[in-house]
Formats: sequence, structure tokens, C-alpha cells
Amino acid sequence: MGGDFADKPVRANEDAAVPPEKNKGGAPRSAKWNEFMAELCLYLNDRGSPPGVNTQGADALIGAIQTRLQERGLDSPERSTVQPVVNAVLRLFREQPRT
Repeated sequence: MGGDFADKPVRANEDAAVPPEKNKGGAPRSAKWNEFMAELCLYLNDRGSPPGVNTQGADALIGAIQTRLQERGLDSPERSTVQPVVNAVLRLFREQPRT
């Protein structure tokens, strides 16, 4: 009956023995990033999104988060690092119905 399976050894989950590759792209996420995202979540939970549609207000939101971090004696990631994520969060936050 078709095939030559009996001639080949069977290895259970052969890939499991291979360790995962290390992340080769970019620097590891810094503590600045974690603190920024935590403040962003708290801010949106407490105050909601700034007025506007789509990504309007992203600059003001980033500035508010950076100010809150400075008040706690913490540095913020660069604006260019957080801008795409804040834009995505605002779009998603504004698209979701509130209950």
C-alpha cells in the first residue's frame, strides 16, 4: 500500500529540540517604553481620548504623557518612537463603542 514510511525513522516533534532563535532585530524595549505605556493607559482610562477624530490630538496626548512622566522624575521615549503607537491606540480607542 503506497509509500515507504516503514523505511524512515519517526521522530516525535523534531522541531521541539531546536532552541528558538534570539531576536536579531532592534534594541530591547527600554523601561522608558513600559512607563510611557502605563501612563498612556492610566491617562486614557481617567480622561478618555482627547477631542478629535482619527489621530487628532496625538501630539497633545504625547505631551501630556511626557509631562506626567517628568513629574515622576522619569524620562520618556523619543516622540518618533511613540507617535505610531499613540496614533494606533487613538484610532482603536475611538472606534470602540463605549458602554
